[in-house]
Amino acid sequence: MLRHFLLPNINHQKIFVFWWRVSRWSAYQQAFASVLSSDETHRANRFLSEAIQTRFIVARGMMRHILSYYTKQQPQTLIFRYGIRGKPILDNVPFAFNLSHSDDVVMLAMAQAPTIGVDVEQIVPMVEMRRVAADYFSMNEQIALFALPTHEQLPAFYRCWTRKEAYIKARGDGFALPLDQFDVTLIADDHPRLLRTMDDDHPDNWRFFHLDSIDGYIGALCVPEGDWMLEMQEIISSS
Repeated sequence: MLRHFLLPNINHQKIFVFWWRVSRWSAYQQAFASVLSSDETHRANRFLSEAIQTRFIVARGMMRHILSYYTKQQPQTLIFRYGIRGKPILDNVPFAFNLSHSDDVVMLAMAQAPTIGVDVEQIVPMVEMRRVAADYFSMNEQIALFALPTHEQLPAFYRCWTRKEAYIKARGDGFALPLDQFDVTLIADDHPRLLRTMDDDHPDNWRFFHLDSIDGYIGALCVPEGDWMLEMQEIISSS
């Protein structure tokens, strides 16, 4: 299925974020479904929404095809174990990976690193922004967010949310550290970074990237600190 693509080599300096649109690959849904494991198929069948089911199948199926390219295995033979929050993990491979999807966009981040976290969100208006921020953002983040002019608050909210999600996914310990127990930057001019945590993790341990090249979406990536370069590549269907 990916025979038309020359995927890049993964090295110790680069982070690759592959992304694709569900709508451009939905014609291959049956082929993607055929490489899923029994537990993935069961999860897909539990979705009541056809759109959500399609997104899950296209996301997981494409992820398996890309990972199969780098592991030299057939996509259906890959065996994942799962972290606390359901993060799929492959043992005995020289890279970390993480998957995220929102509406029509799926992202797969990969790097030769101990761990990696990525999150992407479609930018949609939020009627209950204050309630959500009160539930999940730290007090410092809430103050910074609502001090902004009204027209800047929505993108700032998503910058904050995606950075927090990417960090938690990179840590891999689920909700051991609640989302309101650490601070990230959220203002457009501020460099994306971790500012403070309520445990012994130091902000300098992590490197963040802001992902905003896809119209209508905001994303974030978190990886252990290093001299990283980021490259994004869209996987486009030839059909």
